[in-house]
Amino acid sequence: MELLYTLLLAIFLAVASHYIGQMLPRESFDADRFPYRPFAFEKNGSIYRRIGVHKWMDMVPDMSRVMDDMIPKKLHAGMTAEDVRVLIRETCVAEHVHFMLCVVFLFVSRFWEDNTWIFFWGIYAVCNLPFIIIQRYNRPMLVRLLRRMEARERAASPPRAATTPSPNRKRKDPFFPMIDYRKFRFSKLNTPQFSHLKLLLYWPLYGLAFFFVERVSTDRAWRVMHCALDDLIPFCEYFVIPYMLWFVYLIGMLLYTLLCDIPAFKRLMWFIIFTYTVTILIYLIYPTCQNLRPTSFERDNIFTRFLTYFYQFDTNTNVNPSIHVIGSLAVMFTSWHTKRFEKSVPWKVAFTVMGVLISISTVFIKQHSVIDIACALLLCGIFYPVMQINYKDAAPDTGATHLPKE
Repeated sequence: MELLYTLLLAIFLAVASHYIGQMLPRESFDADRFPYRPFAFEKNGSIYRRIGVHKWMDMVPDMSRVMDDMIPKKLHAGMTAEDVRVLIRETCVAEHVHFMLCVVFLFVSRFWEDNTWIFFWGIYAVCNLPFIIIQRYNRPMLVRLLRRMEARERAASPPRAATTPSPNRKRKDPFFPMIDYRKFRFSKLNTPQFSHLKLLLYWPLYGLAFFFVERVSTDRAWRVMHCALDDLIPFCEYFVIPYMLWFVYLIGMLLYTLLCDIPAFKRLMWFIIFTYTVTILIYLIYPTCQNLRPTSFERDNIFTRFLTYFYQFDTNTNVNPSIHVIGSLAVMFTSWHTKRFEKSVPWKVAFTVMGVLISISTVFIKQHSVIDIACALLLCGIFYPVMQINYKDAAPDTGATHLPKE
């Protein structure tokens, strides 16, 4: 059974890594910086040629051949310097994703019994290593090709006077950061280009409020959430995977919109502020709990062992409406109204499926009652019009600290 769990986990991580990798902002990856620049011992990739990487690299699966939303990793006639520049960034992203897969699998595999996790992780790391080697072999060659192409383009083009790009020019790349946050100072918090950051102050306030209702205000009359449908839904520990992916799902969308789609970030944050605040008020006025958790597990595996630890620190109180469901729907709604995803059916389907899986996982691992999901759906439906607000793009960062007076 351990082998079956390992295969299922590997397949799940492979699928999830594809969509997460597509969401990563490309401007964060620089081939001239650590860890993507060649190390001294690599000798600009020549060390990998000694192990014959150029002979077997074409036999390694290439997902860009079957996934339309991925950039092909092959050079072809007619490529420009910009095409090669994009390809170089994609090698950095691919290397980062495969490395992080090894790190995530290492953390998850620690829940295996005995020391078998070392064996499984070793095999998984060895399977990812060729993909990392190929990126580190190809990238120096692509960089050298880019330098030659840039030199030819400069030689063929007549010198032009330096021009200052217009601050109002809109970037078409949906993965390109809208604002250079390196220029942020607290003194600029009220300026148009950084004022949206004040919305992030809600998270510590919400954390304090939730801590109060969860840990401090405990001497209350709890209403038990239960319905007949709860008894018909079996316990399934495997749903802990989408349940825990909620954190990646929510934080990933927050980071993406914060960097690349400020209007969507505002819609997401205001939706969360309204729904989470109402939820805290409901917890105070109408405290609820549930007694659906199993006292023992029929099976002993990595997922039941994780849930044993998880149940110890996550209480069964303040469950209606479900924060997990509200957060999932917030991300799902945002994907429907985000520049990068609203016109892409595969992306919208992926976000919707993930949102549904996370929502139903709450009842399969007995964290919530069906009533909690229903109330969360009702609350999200009431505040869904927040997602229809058409915010203007963030003001361009002109470097000025004060707006000129008319």
